[in-house]
Amino acid sequence: MTRQARLADQFDVSPNQVRKDAAIIRREWAGQDQEQSTDEIRSDWRQRVQATINQAMELGHTTTVARLLATEARVLGLEAPQQVQIQAQVHTIDDAPRLAAELLKALPAACDVLGVAAPALPMIQQKEGE
Repeated sequence: MTRQARLADQFDVSPNQVRKDAAIIRREWAGQDQEQSTDEIRSDWRQRVQATINQAMELGHTTTVARLLATEARVLGLEAPQQVQIQAQVHTIDDAPRLAAELLKALPAACDVLGVAAPALPMIQQKEGE
């Protein structure tokens, strides 16, 4: 016996009436989806997922709960890959004196930010043209 036939028996109507009512309900639901904003649709979806998670937990369906939580995380973008921008420069050993000089110049400012006294720093002579 189909679900519609069972409903027809339960409410003492014809299966044809159940099909007509179901079609009307589907059309109304489709119209409601168009009237709702994306935020409202998202909110409704999250409420349904949460209700389903609660029901699955009560029934002990832990795998279902885990899958629903994973789906929710994907939809919310919590599992989205993060973009990280890294800038790096490759230097040769010949560039070491220039890099050391830049580091020594920056060290007093770093010590100031940290609130510590800057140590006495050596002077590094750079070759001309650098």
